[in-house]
Amino acid sequence: MRGLKRELPRILAAVFVACLSIAARAAPVAIAPDAEIVAVWPGLRIVAPADRRLAPVRAAELAAGADATQVDSPDRVLGRGTTPHWALFSLYNPGTAEQLRLLALEMTTQFDVRLFRRDDDGAWHQVQSVADNAAGRVGGGTTHPVWALNMAPHQTAGLLLRVEGPAVVRFPLFAYQPVRYTELKRGTFLALGAALGGCLFIGIYIGSMRRYLDDRSVPLFLCMLAADLVGALWLSGFLSALFPAVPENILSLIGFGAYAVLFGCGSLHARIYLNSAAWAPKVDRLLQLLAWFWLGLAPWFSLAFPVAARILLVWGGTAVALALVGVAIAATRRKVPLSGFIAGAWLAYLLVGSYFLVARLIDNPSLWSPSGLALTQAIVVAMLFGFAMLQRMMRQRDALVSARQEALMQREQAATLMRERSLLFAATNHDLRQPLLGVGVFAHLLASAHTPAERDEHAHKLSLALTEVDDLLVSIQQLAAVHEASNQPAFETVKLDDLLAPVIEEYRARSEDKKITIRYVPTRLTITTHVPYFQRIVRNLLSNAVRYTDRGDRILVGCRRAGGLRLIVADTGRGMSEEQTRRAFDAFQRFDASASIPDGFGLGLFSTRSLAHALGLNVSLHSREGRGTEFSIAISAFTQRAVDAQPEPTLNG
Repeated sequence: MRGLKRELPRILAAVFVACLSIAARAAPVAIAPDAEIVAVWPGLRIVAPADRRLAPVRAAELAAGADATQVDSPDRVLGRGTTPHWALFSLYNPGTAEQLRLLALEMTTQFDVRLFRRDDDGAWHQVQSVADNAAGRVGGGTTHPVWALNMAPHQTAGLLLRVEGPAVVRFPLFAYQPVRYTELKRGTFLALGAALGGCLFIGIYIGSMRRYLDDRSVPLFLCMLAADLVGALWLSGFLSALFPAVPENILSLIGFGAYAVLFGCGSLHARIYLNSAAWAPKVDRLLQLLAWFWLGLAPWFSLAFPVAARILLVWGGTAVALALVGVAIAATRRKVPLSGFIAGAWLAYLLVGSYFLVARLIDNPSLWSPSGLALTQAIVVAMLFGFAMLQRMMRQRDALVSARQEALMQREQAATLMRERSLLFAATNHDLRQPLLGVGVFAHLLASAHTPAERDEHAHKLSLALTEVDDLLVSIQQLAAVHEASNQPAFETVKLDDLLAPVIEEYRARSEDKKITIRYVPTRLTITTHVPYFQRIVRNLLSNAVRYTDRGDRILVGCRRAGGLRLIVADTGRGMSEEQTRRAFDAFQRFDASASIPDGFGLGLFSTRSLAHALGLNVSLHSREGRGTEFSIAISAFTQRAVDAQPEPTLNG
């Protein structure tokens, strides 16, 4: 009796545990007809026997035993799926009508997930998933395993779930009303479509620019874009939804290969984009080795060790992102253009990779949401890389457009120069014949002259003809020098009075025959210019003024400050009409060709315009027929010292 009393507490404890086990096995999850979402995971009894060939009947017996475990969170990690995990549970329909429910295990990338249902005879039969029923229809699958269950009124359905694969095992199991499940997934698919559409647009645009810009980083970027999206679609389960007929182990190889391409092409892309060979040759070689490791060795590693490959994907991918962020930051410090965009793109990947690492290390269920996070990361990274490439392409496009515009301008300038030279030499060939013919005629007349007066007259005319020939040749020589691209005028700082005074005295002597008065107002202005060119401009303007000013008229040379500092050459000569004013600076424009020997060849003002352009000066003309002509040279930009107060020069003063 005393022994029975001593054993009674132990017996009662065993009975209590047995009752709890029976209660656990007998407590199905009630599916209320009006409930849109029902959490099934609290009613799971989970076991992980080592025998992979275990039959569902034996697995159900083990799950119903005392060694079964339960989870306190749908995201509680139970280990790797290399050991099959079985979850026993039952669903009860308390309603009076039949219910159709979608049972969803919200977990992706596992190789083998199967659901078994017990019939009235106690036998277990596998339930076909939605993806199995949609096999052969592209886009007819689901992002995670989903099964359609019909439940009769007041029926209890015994179910057994088997999970096996290289990914971690969790049991976020829920029962959805079909309409509610469709509504939830519709928004997800719309967001996915918009994101993929944006990435596709960027890829197509940058790919189309490849035709015009020779950039080796463009094909690498397109490979990275495709690989990033394929890898994210695999992790998030959308790849399974798009291709339900493809086994999950094949999709896993595709997903891992996509990430290997992303890391390999990303390393090659970074060395080209950042031009690492120019500023860090050792880093450049390291990036090459890193790229060929991922492109050459990593895919074979995933075939041989699928479980270790996923660890390599998380740790290795994070390490690659960290290395590329460091290289991009170093490039930013060296002022490499647009390197900050590459640093930002790989930093986004590094943050997400670090998040996954932390989640695995501390095993916190609240951190597990890989599907949405992986897809968000892929889209953000794709957008950042796309923006970086767009900036690079736009810089290259602008440089190409500028180069083409510069080449077009150079061609136009060359064509204009050729036209001017053609006109110049054609007119020279024509006009040079006249003074040369006159030289021959006057030489003949000079030889046959009988009196000293006749000889003096013919000698004077011969001298004039030779002078005109010399002036024409000098003008042509100067024009050729101005139009020569390699001939850059040498500037020097001089006093304007020292530059003008000798020219004024020269033309005062030339104008004595016509009794023309040249009035010059001295100045203390200092300018920076090319002395021979500037003096030639003044000579051409004075020569034009003397030529078209009648006997006894006046010519004025001086500086005016009104409207900006200008050098003025004005006369009271014949002036020009509006039509003549418009053509005054064209080559071979002579407005008085009635003389037997032409007084000039019309190259003076044409030469003046070319010389002024070479010096960066602006020469303007104002004339009234019968009243005179005024030429103005703006020299304010070349002034080195202000002009002292002095009277404005006028023709009447």
